[in-house]
Parts: sequence; C-alpha cells; structure tokens
Amino acid sequence: MKGIGRVLTRLVAARVQAVILGALSVTLVMAAPAAAETVITFDTLTPGESVTTQYAGAGVLFGHAEEFGQPTFGAGDCGAPTVSDTLDPGFSAPNDALLTQCAPLGGDLAPAAGTFGQLTGTPTGSLSVEAVYPYDGEEALELKTYDSEGNEIGAEEGKSSGNYVEISVADLTNTPIAYFAMRSAGNEMIIDNFTFGTPSDCGGTNYTLCKSQALKGAKGMLKKAELGAKQSESKAAATAKTTYGQTKAQDHALRVEDDLVARNLFEQTKKTNPNAAMIYKQSKASDKANQTAADGAAKAEYKGAIAAGKAAEKIDIGKAVTRYKQTVAEIKSLKPTKGKTGA
Repeated sequence: MKGIGRVLTRLVAARVQAVILGALSVTLVMAAPAAAETVITFDTLTPGESVTTQYAGAGVLFGHAEEFGQPTFGAGDCGAPTVSDTLDPGFSAPNDALLTQCAPLGGDLAPAAGTFGQLTGTPTGSLSVEAVYPYDGEEALELKTYDSEGNEIGAEEGKSSGNYVEISVADLTNTPIAYFAMRSAGNEMIIDNFTFGTPSDCGGTNYTLCKSQALKGAKGMLKKAELGAKQSESKAAATAKTTYGQTKAQDHALRVEDDLVARNLFEQTKKTNPNAAMIYKQSKASDKANQTAADGAAKAEYKGAIAAGKAAEKIDIGKAVTRYKQTVAEIKSLKPTKGKTGA
C-alpha cells in the first residue's frame, strides 16, 4: 500500500478541482457476455477528476442529494467522489475513488465521508461496492438504496481495517432502485467496483427512460456548474469591493496623518520661517495628488478584479456547456446493451 502522503495529496487535489465544474462527459461502456449487471471501476477517468456525469451512459450519476431533488442525509452528503490511484494494488487497477470528508450544514452532526447518487435506469436486484479504509485503525461504511419516491429499500454496513470489504444491499422484492447513499462513520474511505443491476431489457420503454433520466441528470449538473460559476464570480466581486474599500480607507487615514504632521510643522515654524505657509501649502497639494493617484490605482485594481472574475465565469460556463453538449451527444448515441458491462 502506498504512503499516506499520496492519499492526502489526492484529497487536496480533489478539493482544489471540485467542484464548480466537474467533468460533464460520458464514457462508453464495453459489453461482455455475463450476468445482467454494470460494474463501475473508475479506470476510464483521470486521477483527481470528480466523478459526476461521466457514467451517465452506464446508468449512474454521483453528487449531492439535493442535485437529484432529494433531501440531504446530513453528515456524509459530500458530493461527487474523486478518482484516485493511491492504492497499489487497488481492488481493480489502476483507479479507485475517494469519498472525501465534509461537515454537515448546521454543525449538528460530526463530519463524515460519503456521496449520493442516482441510478437512471432504476435497476432491480442488488447494489454493491468494494470499500477500504487506507489508514491505521478501522472505519465503517454504510450503503443505502432508495426507490423513486425516496423511500429506503435496504441498507448494509461493512467495516475495513486496511483491507477491501464488499458491501452489498440485496432486494428480494425487486423494487426498482432510483437512488443510493454511501456514508462512513467519520473518516474518508476509498471505493471501487461499484456494481448494480442493469435493466433486463434496456430497449423499448425502459431504454427510453434510461436515456431520458440520463439527459435530465446531465442538465441538472450543467445548471449546478453554471450556478457555481456565478457564485464564484459574485464572491470574487464582493472580495474585490471589500479590498477596494479597505484600500481607500487606509489611504485616507494616511493622508489625514500626513496632513496633521505638515500642519504641526507649520505651527512650529511659521514664526521663524517666512516660507512655512508656502511649504505647508505645497505639502497639502502633494498629499492630495498622492491621494488622487492612490484612489485611481485602487479603483483600477478593483475594476481589473471585477473583469477577471467575469472572464473566469464566462470561461467556466463555456467549458460546462461544451461538456454538457458532449454528454448529450454521447447519451443520444448509446445503443441498448445487455449483459455485464464495465467502466
């Protein structure tokens, strides 16, 4: 097993990259004759990449519960997992996915790691994942499944102390699985081979539903990316405005201080120096000119920051739209598949 340092490095990379955009592209899955199930191994993605809609074509989306119109489950609702290659060997080389830790809103619960997702083809049967806690000690991961109304179908928990464990939720009632949630007892964990049933006939009505749900999910992720870009621009603008105000206040305070020094000098020398008044006047004019220049520089910096924020927003939204279009084209080009698929 590789060092803990690499695991932490991947975690930092995930937090730097994730988030506003994610990757809105779909990876085609290769069909192989076997049982009717789909296995997501994360091996077609790049380490550090957030797993969001890339496997829409295979029938699964990852993110926050609210992105799929479901209420948050609190601690562990941390959004998309992040592709990782920190374990050597992993369960299925070369990649796995990291469930990062987050603090729940409101602070009522302790931080935990996890993710939420949607199975667009609403398959029946079992849902399973291989999970490992890559540090010293033991950690537990709970896997839950839900129907289209958000009602819990089943739940199972597995504990890992450095070894991969399979966590599988079986459903003997064959209730279609629409959503799932993974949540650790507290710490981050690594997952691999996320496996779920494939609709027995992904043609006709079921296949149309598969594609419709995938397209809906991709559009939802686009809206999230656009909102994230706008929020980042607004935050940058607010920061720039605050900085501009602070700079102006500091410059004004310096001008008042300089004027006070010049006036005190004038008062001390006006009886002995015939040029004291002229010197004081020149000093005030110089201070005013410096203040005007400082205000101009601060304002220019503020306008530059605003322009940079808007440009970044435009670029981010442009990338999101491009990836969304690629996703839509990929989903529309998909053909019905039967049997076991891997991605």
